[in-house]
Amino acid sequence: MSHRILFIIATIVLITTPLSTSLAKGDINVGDKIPHDLTLQDHTGKARSFSDLSGKKGLILVFIRSTNWCPFCQRQLIALDKKNTEFNKQGYEIVSISYDSLNDFNKFVTKNKPSITLLSDPKSESIRAFGILNESKARGTRSYGVPYPGVYIISKDKKVQAKFFEKGYRKRPSADDILAKVKQLNPPPKPKPSVQYKSLDNMGQDPIDPVLDVIETPTEDLSPVLPALSAEDSPIAPKPVISEETPPQVPEALPSPSLVPPQELDALQQ
Repeated sequence: MSHRILFIIATIVLITTPLSTSLAKGDINVGDKIPHDLTLQDHTGKARSFSDLSGKKGLILVFIRSTNWCPFCQRQLIALDKKNTEFNKQGYEIVSISYDSLNDFNKFVTKNKPSITLLSDPKSESIRAFGILNESKARGTRSYGVPYPGVYIISKDKKVQAKFFEKGYRKRPSADDILAKVKQLNPPPKPKPSVQYKSLDNMGQDPIDPVLDVIETPTEDLSPVLPALSAEDSPIAPKPVISEETPPQVPEALPSPSLVPPQELDALQQ
């Protein structure tokens, strides 16, 4: 009977105890401002903060359990580190946070020489601020203080653009999936449409305005333009050119009628 009671109690404990999974997605959602400035030491011992960690457009914040003893976290960071250049081209830096001390980083850093930044949060301050502390781990155990593994894409103005959480700690979002989301959030600018003209083949015409489908003809009744005429073809006789050397020609005066005989006067008047 006592064994049966113990079995029932154990079953209840397993059901009610929070599982070590990433079902807890934290208190910070897309659009929220991050609750911590990431004022922590990196794996080189340098004090860092969000302002100098962020890339031109933001950063990829990766919460992991440990670089020291968690093989799933190690593989995740190595995969992200291989894609770091592509993330940088998109304007993002990759930063991981764990409860590891600086000494805990040594083995991973010496072996893998990562180009990404590893932040040490031994008191789990940032982990608690994001609301992703795994509280199922008992105080005093190795796992006490670890977060639920997750990834946040954070913009330059400290706002969450997207986040990734998986069930359990074994499965992690792939670097390709995170990169694809970054590209989706930051599409390249659309190129300006090129102007295409409609040509008139073999007509020697200027291109038609791309807005117009036809050539517009004037609706006014315009008078035809006559071709210019030469002086020889002109119906108006040109004025004679008078020079000083050539005196003007004066027509001969007719003789006075009183001095001309009548028969000759009739001949002149005919």
